[in-house]
Order: sequence, then structure tokens, then C-alpha cells
Amino acid sequence: MLFSIHIFTARFKFRFNTISASNSPICQCAVDPKCQGPITFAIDHITSIIGLPGSRPAYVASNYVAPGLVGGCYTIDLLLLSTLQCFYTNSDCMNQLFYYINKTYPASANNPNLYAHALIYNQSSTRFPPNTSVSSIVEEMTLGNIFDVSVQDP
Repeated sequence: MLFSIHIFTARFKFRFNTISASNSPICQCAVDPKCQGPITFAIDHITSIIGLPGSRPAYVASNYVAPGLVGGCYTIDLLLLSTLQCFYTNSDCMNQLFYYINKTYPASANNPNLYAHALIYNQSSTRFPPNTSVSSIVEEMTLGNIFDVSVQDP
């Protein structure tokens, strides 16, 4: 009886997240895990193919820098390092965001669930101006900061 052995060579390509501004790299997350930079919007050209995790689809970048949005090495960085400036009425950011969403996913233009009103800043109703980072807002909202809790030794 003859046995045939097939040896397959697995090849991996590692693509480390690079933070860029105006198509110029600022830093790489493999070297600096605290790397951060501005967010620009882009149009994805491969919308009919399901992307694999870690794959980078072809896209057309724009020069529009979203005010207050910060990209980092981890997905959570986008939320915590960013401010809500992009979502207020005095910014054209939401119009830009919906423009790029509709260009990338044309079917979304007719989706009534994909509509949001801009936030209105009223200084008398909030203590957080639009340029406050989300992480600062979260810190202020934690239970320990809501109640002044002190522990005393008996």
C-alpha cells in the first residue's frame, strides 16, 4: 500500500494597524500601543464581498478630517478618545458621515432607520461642552463620582 503525503505551507501576512493622517503614517500600533490620530472618512469599493477579519478592502480616502473623532490601535479607542463634536449642529461632520455611508452602501440611502438628528449644545442643560472626551464623560458618570463616598476607619 502506498501512502502519499502532501505538505502544505501556510503563509501568513501580518498587517499591523497604522494610524495615518492625509495618507501619511503617524505611528504603528505594533511599536506604540497608545498610537492615535485623526479619523478621515473613506468610500469602500468592495461592498458585495464579505470581508474577512483583518482584511483591508480597497477604498478611496477623503481629505475630510472628522472633528473630535480619534482613531487608535483598538476599536474602543475610537469611542473613549473621541469627543462628540462631530455630532453637534455647528459641524458639517454628520452630513459628511451620511454622504460617505450612502456612497459606500447605496441601499442605506432609502433606510429610514439610518437617520439621526444633530445634537444641540445648550450650556445651561449640560456640564459637558462638545469638546469633552467621551472617556471624561464616562468617568464623571461613574457611581464613585456621583456620590461622594468616603471610608473611615472605626
